[in-house]
Amino acid sequence: MPKDSILYIDDEPGNLTGFTYTFKRYFDITTALSAKEALAILDKQHFKVIISDQRMPEITGLELFARLNETHPDAIQIILSAYADNAIIIKAINDIGIYRFLTKPWDKDDMEVTIRSAIDKYNLKNENQQLIQNLQKVNSELHRSYSLLEESEEKFRNIFNQSRDAIVISDIEGTFIDLNPMALDFIGYTIEEARKLSAEDIISPKSKEILLKRRQKLIDEKFVKAREMDIFNKKGKKMTVEIQSQLLKLRNRPLILSLIRDISDRKQKEREILKTIIDTEEKERTKFSAELHDGMGPLLSTLNLYMGSLKKDEVPKHEKNRLINEIQSILDEAITTTKEISNNLKPSILNDFGLIVALNAFIQRINSSQHPIIELEADRYTQTHNENIELNLYRIATELINNTLKHARATEARLSLASDKNELSLNYCDNGLGFDLFKTNSHKPQHGLKNIASRVSSINGTLEIKTAENKGFKIKIQIPEPNAG
Repeated sequence: MPKDSILYIDDEPGNLTGFTYTFKRYFDITTALSAKEALAILDKQHFKVIISDQRMPEITGLELFARLNETHPDAIQIILSAYADNAIIIKAINDIGIYRFLTKPWDKDDMEVTIRSAIDKYNLKNENQQLIQNLQKVNSELHRSYSLLEESEEKFRNIFNQSRDAIVISDIEGTFIDLNPMALDFIGYTIEEARKLSAEDIISPKSKEILLKRRQKLIDEKFVKAREMDIFNKKGKKMTVEIQSQLLKLRNRPLILSLIRDISDRKQKEREILKTIIDTEEKERTKFSAELHDGMGPLLSTLNLYMGSLKKDEVPKHEKNRLINEIQSILDEAITTTKEISNNLKPSILNDFGLIVALNAFIQRINSSQHPIIELEADRYTQTHNENIELNLYRIATELINNTLKHARATEARLSLASDKNELSLNYCDNGLGFDLFKTNSHKPQHGLKNIASRVSSINGTLEIKTAENKGFKIKIQIPEPNAG
């Protein structure tokens, strides 16, 4: 199956390289360093999704998309910016029709979910357009010859009744005239009940003004693009739907044909993913703040006291020399603390020397200070050039070791890594207390294991856990090799 096509525009080559490397396994990616280069590519090639940086030398991302709305209206547009300007976001969504506004640096999981949602939206729009074309064809047949009216109406009815999407036909005031079985099932009314209702009766209050504006635009332009709205079914359940409408004539009577698709589940997943990302960022900020407060705060306070003592005229020379030496010592400690905080965010040794050296350094610090003794076996591991995978493997390994130190009461643990042309594997075990895995999962899952499972999933891996109370702990993680066929 061919991959979905993505065009990514950014004036920083490093961003283009990183994006391509991260997503080339999933999508057919084309990149451009400027709006001018992008326009030249778009003259020859069509894309489902176009992603652009907002701030570029020639024209901004919004200016580019405003132009593309005329020439490539079907492409789903995503803007990237390091600056969360509310005015730009509002203009992007309301005036230009941007699908999503993402901040830089982007999160891989959020970017992937956004791209896949954009592709779903593109495919859905095409499916809707195709269905409308089919309905228009049937509608044309109805007008072609009055003698074929019954046959044409039967064709229309078959398409209408067999559609997997909800289809509603209403008059120009919005009163329901006909609904297909899918639409009736969706809103929970019988056909007799539904024909006594109008669109205003099921639409949410905040969507009514939008509905009225779209209806007037439909009268003027005969067609309106798909739009998300909230509606209520007969039981009062609120549902988020995507509605696309077309003006048609049946026996010289103007009618509105609307296709309705339930996107409640998709919107809920987007909200859950966004909440997870926000929660994770907030935890990282809290941790970083605490490290600054606990690590740097006392040093700076002490430094301030010594500096105050130096300002006093009556301080003897030998005392001043001692204070200067103390200040120098505190500054050295502050520099070391700053490096340690930076190293906790992303270990420099991992960037400079790779995964195995970084894990060796981490384990040696533990083995030199406390039990259990951690053994590392990595003779069959070949370093990958995928920084994202190595960073996740490092975080997974250190999380497993920390769990052992905090909870297992183990005397020894073993970590092994191996790789071949098809996959990478990480195996870890300790001889600690273990736990009831099913009881933990069903009542109060361990946060560490949840984080590990999330990281394994983010790099398309699988994991297998074996543990029981007083039986130790084992985990096996397998990850597809990024360069495998």
